[in-house]
Amino acid sequence: MFLKRLLASLVLASLFVSVVRAQMPATRTDSTSVLDQQHLQEDLKKKALALLDEVIKDIDGLKVPENRIHFKAVAADLLWEHNEQRARTLFRDAITEFNQLSSIPQTDDDSDGINLMPPGMSIASLRREILFGMARHDARNARNFLRSSRPSSQNSGVRGVEPEENLELNLAGQISQQDPQQALEMAEESLKKGYQPGLNDVLSTLSERDHETATKLAEDVFNKLKSDNLATNREAFDLAVRLLAQSQQSEGTGMATATVLSGTSVAVVTNANAGNQTTAQNSGNSATTKKPEPIFTQQQMRDLSEMVIAAAMSRPRNDPMTIISLGQVLPQLEQYAPERAAQLRSRMTTSQRTRPQQVPAGEEDEISAEPTERMGGQWVKYQQIVQRGNLNEISDAIKTAPPEMREFLLNRVIEVADSQSDGERVRQLINDNVTDPTRRNALLALLEQRLFTKAASEGRIEEARRLLGNIRNPQRRALALAELAGAAMAANNKKLAVSLLDEARNLVNYRAKNFIQLGVQLEVARSYALVDPVKSLSMLEPIIDQLNELISAGSVIGGFISEEFVRDDEIVMLEPIGELVGMFSMQYGRELSALATSDFARTKAAADRFQRPEVRLLARMLIARSILAPQSMQERRPGMGMFGPGSNF
Repeated sequence: MFLKRLLASLVLASLFVSVVRAQMPATRTDSTSVLDQQHLQEDLKKKALALLDEVIKDIDGLKVPENRIHFKAVAADLLWEHNEQRARTLFRDAITEFNQLSSIPQTDDDSDGINLMPPGMSIASLRREILFGMARHDARNARNFLRSSRPSSQNSGVRGVEPEENLELNLAGQISQQDPQQALEMAEESLKKGYQPGLNDVLSTLSERDHETATKLAEDVFNKLKSDNLATNREAFDLAVRLLAQSQQSEGTGMATATVLSGTSVAVVTNANAGNQTTAQNSGNSATTKKPEPIFTQQQMRDLSEMVIAAAMSRPRNDPMTIISLGQVLPQLEQYAPERAAQLRSRMTTSQRTRPQQVPAGEEDEISAEPTERMGGQWVKYQQIVQRGNLNEISDAIKTAPPEMREFLLNRVIEVADSQSDGERVRQLINDNVTDPTRRNALLALLEQRLFTKAASEGRIEEARRLLGNIRNPQRRALALAELAGAAMAANNKKLAVSLLDEARNLVNYRAKNFIQLGVQLEVARSYALVDPVKSLSMLEPIIDQLNELISAGSVIGGFISEEFVRDDEIVMLEPIGELVGMFSMQYGRELSALATSDFARTKAAADRFQRPEVRLLARMLIARSILAPQSMQERRPGMGMFGPGSNF
């Protein structure tokens, strides 16, 4: 959809205004004292608060109630640490408008245009926005709002809207950091109703904050699973498998959720920062790192493994969902219940040999073919081959595998080449085994991109520059040059970084004719902010001018198609704006936290180049957020909606 892509570019540009500001202070802070830096930061915070005050005053001038609710909730979230009383007032105003809006019946007949979202979806999004913004500061009132705003039975179960049970558990995970007992109460209430996926997350967050409370919830979960029949209760079986899957993650991945402590009770459920692999790896190598305490005992994990195996053995031999689910937890099952796991593995191998394989017509040509349910135990076999990472073994498997598994192996062998830096061997495998030129070129392009990214991220700049020659597409090459410039800056080679970005700019130095070209220009401009803010802004300003033209045209088209996009000549800042802003906020969160001490006025002026009031308000709010938001708002949290990552990221 044209307007969705247009809004995606708008979000990129608006966020980038903040990125430009965030990158400018590096050279200045090096030459100032700590005291001077503190003064500069305080001055910058005052400017950001003044900007936020301007935004708040302009919110009531917006025509669309959804937009007013969005901006008030976000402003309240940002303002809380600086003026709690005013923030509470903003939350109350947002809730009042929300209640008024939600009291209006939502039907497919409300608009004369095309309804692209189910009725009730926008209300659900706004509810999450208020709920999780408030939960970061006031757990009790957030829970009260959850209860008071619960949708009626006729409005529940809207397609695409998160079920109420999941929402409650997401909220429990959010508030566990400030009120573990209330989070435990909510999780136990949910457990009485059944098994929701969010239970794993609540266990993880509680284990970080309050080990005793987490252990209590873990015992409740285990006892309920033990009293159930996992063979007939699919939700119970899936939860048990998820708990086992968590326990096999290694700490080195940066996503560790369980470890085994020899000589003690075992299974630890915890949660490393998924967005910082380097920190997790470094801490894992430290002799002084404190290992997380276990919340499941070793006996509980043995019993859980036996329960899962018994349920799997009682199900039909070729049940594909069971086979696929167990493929990821076989190592844990073998650790805790080795004899029974051996029987299960033998049974799965037999299933793989006897199950007929059928490939639906048309699926043979999928480039990113993932194994599906019909592959059953066959997936387990080939997944294990890939996990071992032996190129000779994978090469032999490719020659004998059925077509759908060959595609899977070829995609995965690229990952092996990435980890082993053996690109030449994998290029040969692709050329020898893929006859379709389009598919072959796509796989080769993916391989070259992965090899280049690995070399650049590891600081092997000369090797990365050599690999650049294999990237033919101008847009991809410009992005690769920007990425390599970042590696050069990490190596304190600013001269090389500028040279690489100049080369990238020359590749995209034209008026963009499509959204791909526009996105690449924005990324090059963003990278320039690290090394040459003047060139960065010189690229950004004409892009904003072009966006104004596109937004003007897009608003006319969007309003003609549906009021979901444009109403009363105002862009509705719901989907896809909310998810896009959340995604990019998470991606650039650490960059935005590097507060600027210069060019605040010019950055604000860049935001003010946006002509439409609602768009200008968005850009200003993002600048204020990049300065005022605490670290907790930069992290991955459920339900942050418009100005933070949503639950699906």
